[in-house]
Amino acid sequence: MAALIAAPSSPSPMGSSGFWRLLSVSASSFLSALDSVTRRHLIEDLHRLWAGRAPRPAIVFVTHDVEEAVYLAGRTVVLDAVSGRVVMDRPTPGVLPRAPGWRAAPACREAVEELAAALAHAMPDRVTG
Repeated sequence: MAALIAAPSSPSPMGSSGFWRLLSVSASSFLSALDSVTRRHLIEDLHRLWAGRAPRPAIVFVTHDVEEAVYLAGRTVVLDAVSGRVVMDRPTPGVLPRAPGWRAAPACREAVEELAAALAHAMPDRVTG
């Protein structure tokens, strides 16, 4: 499953793109190593940094955490576990950065459930049952 924060297709607008390159390579493993409160604060910081750029850089997160994917991204993509083909590609509801309390909003909860179902469907039978 890839969580995408969509942006212009032009090269990185940052003169020093090391920070963004580091995030694009290792953010998922970095975020997963944190407790949930710290992870949420870092995601909020990331959203603020991203929103403050003009034009906004493209950031791709690969994660298995469905709620994190929906919260992080403006678009989510589910890949088939065997073939690697795209089985779902949908925008997430709402705008980035997320408003306070957005995780409890019905639109967020529905997107999480839809994404979880697509991910379960994309997993091979030996994994899901």
